[in-house]
Amino acid sequence: MISISLWALWYRRNKWVHEGIKFSLQETLRFINGYFKEISLCNESLKSIPRSMTKKLWRPLENGFIKVNFNASFQSVSNTSISTTLARDYKGEIVGAST
Repeated sequence: MISISLWALWYRRNKWVHEGIKFSLQETLRFINGYFKEISLCNESLKSIPRSMTKKLWRPLENGFIKVNFNASFQSVSNTSISTTLARDYKGEIVGAST
């Protein structure tokens, strides 16, 4: 909660200083509480992942190959989505990533 609050205050300070956009205290507090609730919901969702899924480990490929892992999720309540891509070389070292 402290990290989210500091980040939100800094973001709003920058909006005010650099763009002249002001936010009310109520707007800022609603944003902080909403963001905290969203992170809490995500953490709860992660706790419900079946153990069989958490035991699968990434295994490197043959020399010269690159493995790309991709994941995406959609939350219909908030109508938001996110996708992630991670590329690793044959040694298991990350050579590219995107969110």
